[in-house]
Amino acid sequence: MKNRRSSKKVYLISLAGACVVMLALVIALITQLAAIAEENRVQSHGSEAQARPSATVAPSPEPTPERTPTPEPVSYVHIPHAVDLREYLPDARFDIINATENNVTGRILYPAVPLMEEESAALLKEAYDIFKADGYTMVIYDAYRPKSAQKALYDIVKDHRFIADPYNSRSWHNLGRAVDISLAYTETGELLEMPSPMHTFNESAMRRFHDSWSMEVRHNVDYMTDVMTSCGFGTITSEWWHFEYTGSGYFLEDDMDLEFLASRVS
Repeated sequence: MKNRRSSKKVYLISLAGACVVMLALVIALITQLAAIAEENRVQSHGSEAQARPSATVAPSPEPTPERTPTPEPVSYVHIPHAVDLREYLPDARFDIINATENNVTGRILYPAVPLMEEESAALLKEAYDIFKADGYTMVIYDAYRPKSAQKALYDIVKDHRFIADPYNSRSWHNLGRAVDISLAYTETGELLEMPSPMHTFNESAMRRFHDSWSMEVRHNVDYMTDVMTSCGFGTITSEWWHFEYTGSGYFLEDDMDLEFLASRVS
């Protein structure tokens, strides 16, 4: 009886030991599986990180370069016996005053299409070249002027010394033979000092008040006048800016529709 109890005790001890060993093996297996799973997770996370870089280190997109606007090509009016001065005198400055509201009527009278009769334009080119060689830029304020615009100006000014009476005569502007100009320094673009602003229709613009002008103004007007008259142009006493060619050549139609001509440029 005593031996049977001892055998049972030994059996229970052995069984307990076997359980402990099995439990240890299970714990070790679980621990190993957990380690493998963690390693796989870390590797997977690292691959994603490489595939998708952090936004903080992503390169900035290259800026789109600004496009310089392409200037619209200038088109010129071509009609028989006339020259578009913008094409003929490419370095001149054009401020066609009656193509703006900055004239005595306060409204635009015609588009900025500075036409001139071809022989008159050839003489103007001679003066233009002299001015350019001397360091000056020709500034053109008016050339061909339709008779309808002449009437609009005359109805306000009502002084034939400045605006020829279109009801009883024609201006040399109406025939494409006259031009209103001033000069600017080519290097700086600054206008030379003259007796009055352009198209100031009063005595301050008159050549007969020459002696009242400053020495600099007198020199500027005399220089400009000497060049223009040496090229064949005449002057009038009432306007320092006005030059006209009265010699041989063609007369343009006195009331051409400049807006229509500008719409058919080539």
